[in-house]
Amino acid sequence: MTATIAPNYRRLTATEVTKTYGSGSDSVCALAPTSVSIERGERVVLAGRSGSGKSTLIKVLGLLTSPTTGTVQADDTELTDLNELEQAQFRAGAVGIVFQSFNLLPHLSARQNVALPSVLRGDDSMDHAAQLLEEVQLGDRMDRRPDQLSGGEQQRVALARSLCNRPAFILADEPTGNLDFDTEVVILQLLSKAAAGGCGVVVASHSSEVSAWADRRLDLGSVTA
Repeated sequence: MTATIAPNYRRLTATEVTKTYGSGSDSVCALAPTSVSIERGERVVLAGRSGSGKSTLIKVLGLLTSPTTGTVQADDTELTDLNELEQAQFRAGAVGIVFQSFNLLPHLSARQNVALPSVLRGDDSMDHAAQLLEEVQLGDRMDRRPDQLSGGEQQRVALARSLCNRPAFILADEPTGNLDFDTEVVILQLLSKAAAGGCGVVVASHSSEVSAWADRRLDLGSVTA
């Protein structure tokens, strides 16, 4: 199997990014001005109460939504200036994203869902997908579809999928939110392994265990309309 090599970015930076929906009296601030820089190899947790902008910042860093103001850079590359195709290529090659709602394709098996990012790039990654599912303790469920898995199992599939392309950065939105304590430990160990291998890991989480696990914590302030 040929390894997928992500672009050799060393740092992902957001500078004074904000996100506002609507305009005028109907506008809603989803993310107050926020700056963060993530180095490869470190573990950063985004903390704060519900509504503080953790999920929005994950989407901004992953180029899933454009900031209203501010910039996002990978090293010296201004990501917010890239066109849609270039941004999609950045997501495919440099970041792995774990969605809070899983975003698994219902007609594919767990193994096919995990392998999908690499398959779309023309790689045969089924063996690697199977290995990742073993690591998240789903080796006996890799041929089941999402509707045959529990919420916690789907979350673990989503995490395995984020690792399949060996990304430079992992952006995870509440990756342990549906898991029991023992499985949370397994997931954090897997993320630590990714960080030790040179991946920058950003986790949005309410969990005190995740905050204690991280190298650095960024507390997002309250968001007002």
